Amino acid sequence: LGAVIGMIMIHPSLQNAYTVATEGVQQTQSVFFGLFKIDMVGYQGHVIPVIISVWLMCFLEKRLHKIVPASIDLFVTPLVSVGVSGYLALTAIGPVFSQLETWVLDGVQWLIAVPYGIGAFLMGGLYSSTVVAGVHHMYTIIDLGQLSQYGVTHWLPLASAANMAQGAACLAVGLKSRGNQKMRSLAFPAALSCMMGITEPAIFGVNLRHIKVFICGSIGGACGALMTSIFHLGATATGVTGIFAILLHLNQPVQYIVSMLVAMGVAFLLTWIFGYKAEKPAAAKTASNA
Repeated sequence: LGAVIGMIMIHPSLQNAYTVATEGVQQTQSVFFGLFKIDMVGYQGHVIPVIISVWLMCFLEKRLHKIVPASIDLFVTPLVSVGVSGYLALTAIGPVFSQLETWVLDGVQWLIAVPYGIGAFLMGGLYSSTVVAGVHHMYTIIDLGQLSQYGVTHWLPLASAANMAQGAACLAVGLKSRGNQKMRSLAFPAALSCMMGITEPAIFGVNLRHIKVFICGSIGGACGALMTSIFHLGATATGVTGIFAILLHLNQPVQYIVSMLVAMGVAFLLTWIFGYKAEKPAAAKTASNA
């Protein structure tokens, strides 16, 4: 049922959310008996509206199971749960959180324009938190806007610094977990994935489980982003972050490498010294207790 809610919110009849920035909203629809109108736009790239909608559906389903007679429960409960939740997702939950994301975008645009690299430092530190919230996909709009205005995007290298820092923090966890083979087997591939632009395995699988590691990674991302601002680093296109993003910075490859090394170095050292204390392997714990 959760998958159904997700599919409703990206239905092909809805305009693709990524085209709204260039083409504008093409169609609106009256809802709640004409009380107001909503834009017929899908929620591709959004996470929070789907999570809240599915949570609401689960809430309804549990209560419907208690009040709907068993003879019709199999048919009525899923139908009502999905129908009500899907309608609210498209008419209330989605539009509200889309507006919140618009405000976030405006705030980000303002922050990265703050002089002396202060804005870049703050956004480099906060970027990974927006990944946790699932709203980082919307930053493509910033990339496209800056590319059209300046010919380069100053946002992409900032995001790369944040991702590389989280990857380095995850790598430090793997190297310190010599006696924990399970953590090492999780941390090393997650760190590599993070440095190639796919941050979720490292952030959710390792760093957030040890919150100090996540914080160390965020501090490293802030320092790396500060360097991208000092160098006035700009990517010539939008796309992948991390290691392969150097292909988008061939106009300033040395500055890109230095910025990423600063992000990784700070995150790795902070994690190694303060962020993570390796746990003793189970066998060692048993022996010490004996």
